[in-house]
Amino acid sequence: MLGGGQDELSRLLRVLERLELITEVDECWFNGQLATRYLVSGRGSYMGDFLLYRKYMQAGWQSLPARLLGPTGEQKTTRQTGDDYAERTYHYVRATDQLMRHKAMEIAALINPLAWQMPMLDVGGAAGSLSRALLQAKNNIVLDQPPTPPQIDLVDLPEVLAAARKLYPSLEDWQGITFVEADFRVISLEKRYGLIVLSNFLHVYGEKEAEELLCKAASLLQEGGLLLIHDYFPDRQAPSLAKGALYDLAMMLNTYNGRCHTSSTLRRWLQKCSLPKGQMLDLSTDSSLLITVRGTPRVSDII
Repeated sequence: MLGGGQDELSRLLRVLERLELITEVDECWFNGQLATRYLVSGRGSYMGDFLLYRKYMQAGWQSLPARLLGPTGEQKTTRQTGDDYAERTYHYVRATDQLMRHKAMEIAALINPLAWQMPMLDVGGAAGSLSRALLQAKNNIVLDQPPTPPQIDLVDLPEVLAAARKLYPSLEDWQGITFVEADFRVISLEKRYGLIVLSNFLHVYGEKEAEELLCKAASLLQEGGLLLIHDYFPDRQAPSLAKGALYDLAMMLNTYNGRCHTSSTLRRWLQKCSLPKGQMLDLSTDSSLLITVRGTPRVSDII
């Protein structure tokens, strides 16, 4: 029981009520639909860890005035190592996975499962939620012949994949998925892929490096292969107009040289990589898809 502060508590409850997080019935307070769905631990739709991860980003935002002052401002860069780094990486993977699970279902529903073939490459796929959703959508299609066994290469840093294993310890969660513990910038891949996914990946890098990585991914597509880019685009009018621009600031403050690239910039890069400009699709939340294909298939056949 809370002692004292009844007026303060009442005012807080009214704010939470206006935010539709709680509701009052017969002088008793209950979780609202939003809180019940997203803030109750243990539910499949729980988003609490994603929201709590913001504490790790607080220091970056506090550095904004110094970044704006440029060379004359005092700028400090800190790196976490050892147990602190491993713990933060785990919380990061868990937080982003909670968000990705929601987006993955919508993305998979937008892509025609018959329009792409194995093998699949997931670059920076972390806990693999998008790979699983796309694979599940493909497995749900009834074919005249047995489906091709899943062959998914998930490329990410060793510490990220270690956190993914901790988050999903069951071998069943990784059936058909092969871990490739490597930095995509330096790894050499000989295989060619029917689907390559770059989800929340290119915004970690500056323009020059992001363009090079996009062309590297494009070079790994087989004829008729599909390239799927999922990201925040500052120039898109997605349902959350400010999210792309805000996320760009987050990259500026919390990465070495990351930035959210505009959709027009990526489409120009795709042409330089000998791929069509592709088609943009805005998700119902705050991010978008850029889809293109190598060779004769049309993007209109993909969605």
